[in-house]
Amino acid sequence: NMFSVAFAFVYYFDKQLSNVPPGVRSPRSVLIFALSKPGGKIDEEKYKNISENFPSNYKPIYDLLEFHKDVLKEIHVLYSPESDLNHLNNILKHLGIYEKLKYEKYECDFNNEIYIKDKIAEISKHIKNHEDKDISIYISGGTSLITAFLTMLGLEKDRQIEYLEQYLGQSTFTIKSIEISKEDALLFIRSLALE
Repeated sequence: NMFSVAFAFVYYFDKQLSNVPPGVRSPRSVLIFALSKPGGKIDEEKYKNISENFPSNYKPIYDLLEFHKDVLKEIHVLYSPESDLNHLNNILKHLGIYEKLKYEKYECDFNNEIYIKDKIAEISKHIKNHEDKDISIYISGGTSLITAFLTMLGLEKDRQIEYLEQYLGQSTFTIKSIEISKEDALLFIRSLALE
């Protein structure tokens, strides 16, 4: 119990040193996300310049990339065989960042944990030379299984995890960041062990 109290104190003190309030996103140079199968169509004028058949579920991806575009240097995209990378390419071209990006693609079955683990391990190797403060991981772009593995990839202290906040019956959404780390996971595991 003394160890748990000491650990909680160190964790709390460490959080107090953070300059970024919870929920506040910052643009990062490395972005990791999953790209799901295109679904529905959106009629907004803003997206017609990108494609006549712009999928409604790619709207958050557009907003995500637009938010990071000024500092973005590298993207890592997990995609299923049903995904259409042409929509992503059109977004990147429309934002004027297609040519300047290092663009890594990882095809995998979004419902197969072995494939996903392999691809997450591959991404982890590719980003190991970057500082954690330069990395952002968007966890709302695929299946629940993809979300779980992307969240684990984001547990390093200074990595940013972004998610899509949605409200039932509303077409609007907001992308926010969540403050979660390995320490959070350890505190949760320890609390289960103490019960």
